[in-house]
Amino acid sequence: MQMSEIVLRLLVKLFVLVAILPLHEFAHGWMAKKMGDRTAQMLGRLTLNPIKHLDYIGALCMLVVGFGWAKPVPINPENFKWKNKKLATALVAFAGPASNLIAAFVGCFIWELLTFAPFSIEVFETLSIVFSCFVSINIGLAIFNLLPIPPLDGSKILYIFLPDRWIYQIESYSQYIMLGLFALMYLTNIDSFIWLVGDIVFRWMIGIINAFLGLFV
Repeated sequence: MQMSEIVLRLLVKLFVLVAILPLHEFAHGWMAKKMGDRTAQMLGRLTLNPIKHLDYIGALCMLVVGFGWAKPVPINPENFKWKNKKLATALVAFAGPASNLIAAFVGCFIWELLTFAPFSIEVFETLSIVFSCFVSINIGLAIFNLLPIPPLDGSKILYIFLPDRWIYQIESYSQYIMLGLFALMYLTNIDSFIWLVGDIVFRWMIGIINAFLGLFV
């Protein structure tokens, strides 16, 4: 990998750190507010200001390995207007990964539009590196967060189908489960599974975009 590409990828990671990770947490807070919980708003977390969401370890991981996280937005399910608190919590949890998928889709759309622009090969290749990195990181973040493993967002979706006593027991071990997940990622090829699913999602997005653009070209 050339130095210029390394720099470009680092700049994309920096953009994800200051814009996309805050967007992910903002989406949680926004959906929680729609459900009737203003906890995030009262604590000043219903914002896109990256400083409010910054997690130093998560930020370092993003810049070094292209994967990171922000401080979780606090929510209080007891404030939700819905009687089904589990379903409401699941929707709040899904809002975060959904924001990543939307960001990825927008990135794919712009990337495809670039093929119609009169750029030189060098400029197009540079922009392709930028958008491919941006799209892959967002899809990867969405898929990872949707894994049904606490404290990831996907666990809240899984909890819809579990009895409360199981949820309480699982949550009590969430920190250890997360450490086990990181160990599993380090010792096995579970990240390959994430990128495999990510490639399927990417192809699905490109297919939709090309079908749409085909109506006009």
